[in-house]
Amino acid sequence: MTKEPLVSIIIPTFNRAHLIGETLDSVLAQTYQNWECIVVDDGSMDGTDQLMASYCVKDSRFQYHHRPADRLPGGNAARNYGFEVCKGEYVNFLDSDDYFDTKAIEVKIYYALRESADVIISMHARSYEELTPTVNFIRSFETNNFDIDFVLSRNSIVTADPLIKTTKLTTVRFDEELVRFQDYDFFIRLFRTHLKYCMLDAKLYCYRENNVDSISSKALNGVANKSNLQLYIVKQNLEYYKGNKVVELECYRTIRKMYKSFMKERKIMCILKNYNFYRKGYILNFIEFSFYFFYNLFFQKGFDKMKRKIR
Repeated sequence: MTKEPLVSIIIPTFNRAHLIGETLDSVLAQTYQNWECIVVDDGSMDGTDQLMASYCVKDSRFQYHHRPADRLPGGNAARNYGFEVCKGEYVNFLDSDDYFDTKAIEVKIYYALRESADVIISMHARSYEELTPTVNFIRSFETNNFDIDFVLSRNSIVTADPLIKTTKLTTVRFDEELVRFQDYDFFIRLFRTHLKYCMLDAKLYCYRENNVDSISSKALNGVANKSNLQLYIVKQNLEYYKGNKVVELECYRTIRKMYKSFMKERKIMCILKNYNFYRKGYILNFIEFSFYFFYNLFFQKGFDKMKRKIR
């Protein structure tokens, strides 16, 4: 009989004592039993210590660590540290306000072994009622450019969707300086490597989208706001995929979407700080873009006319 591989479930947390119990209960309820759950605290002050002590007593498979003081504050350093101390053959990241379906790990490990896959990616739900552990369709393939589909938004993948073979993460870590879009950045770098994937149509993970990331908002050295970080990611993609017209057009689409949003919200300084970059997103010369900039500013329209210039 094949030995069941150990799965490391890594959970960063900060002041989630009121929520993480549900998350940990979903780990305890897994039908797959060979797991370790590593919780890394980013400096909670809300009783998380006491709550975690009770879970560690309840089940020795739970581990509770504090992010080392010499690491940057934030969920990324907590995730990285959790990975450094884990012992599993596979790893599944999980946020401290989300939860698994009871069969999540069992289903993923079954297909990981059956398909000899490096990464097993399920779907996610927004509520418990939407979870669907039955798998009706899988897609298994090998590639070293899965990142292209990810950049083009053909694959909606969030934190706990993938189960990843630990040996495939030797050179990929969460960027500890990012305070937003850390999952996107992490996955795109992972998906650039040659891997065997198994895609499942089952919804095995409940993802709660919060307006404020209570972990990442504590990070010190990251870019301060969401707009700057989104631009940072887009600029990275344009540089890395230079010459790939499909990806470049997708990046320009994102830039135009940001420009229109900022203009509608009257966040003019956000545009002015990267004026030429937004201009390039519309593929307009300086005079053309400046004309539309003032037209957009005063009349809050004209965006479609700018789009006709794109080639």
